[in-house]
Amino acid sequence: MFKKLRLKYHERMAFNGFVKSDFDTALKHFRKIAGLVPEKEGIDFNSAVCLMSLRRYDEAEKYLQSELEKGNEGLPLKQALAENAFHCGLREEALNRYNNILKYDLPDKVRMFTELKKNVMEDEKRFKDALKSRTEMEKGDSLLAQGDHKKARKHFAKAARLDPTCFQAHNNLGVIAMNFLNDYKAALTHFEKADSLNDIPAVQMNIQRLNEALLKEQEHADD
Repeated sequence: MFKKLRLKYHERMAFNGFVKSDFDTALKHFRKIAGLVPEKEGIDFNSAVCLMSLRRYDEAEKYLQSELEKGNEGLPLKQALAENAFHCGLREEALNRYNNILKYDLPDKVRMFTELKKNVMEDEKRFKDALKSRTEMEKGDSLLAQGDHKKARKHFAKAARLDPTCFQAHNNLGVIAMNFLNDYKAALTHFEKADSLNDIPAVQMNIQRLNEALLKEQEHADD
């Protein structure tokens, strides 16, 4: 009984942290869950996603491989393995992992995105540019957290130019356009570009927020 209560507590804390992008807290509680039920599928995967978000890619690889050994062969794991190999700077391994994903029956958007990633991995210059894009994202994230949206915007724009698959850059550019510049047209362009690349709940939530802001603006104009 006590073990079940502890498990529910750690599950709640882990997923609350994950939703809030507090990945340190989420990781801490996912590892507590793993200690209570080491055979539980998905916990090592969730731990790896937290570590990738924290840019601790070597550690993430360990948990991704552990999840694979448990028999998890789902698409999210395959995508995480490919993306993590890219972040580790392993171009050939990333290419092999993306090619492996393409062997499966995939939704159209997933296939298109995976093909784009594969094309980046096939070309050494594009691969290096994509890695530089992630550095620009880190700089932009740091500046945005400090409240400097103008400088952050420049880094996100550069990230988007360096890597055509970087939907995160377009999402962040959309957030800046919507929240700081009140440029709803530019925000919509960036959100739609991000959404065309990948199905991400955060992007879809931002599109919903933008539509609400546009509706309010229209209501004020009608008054």
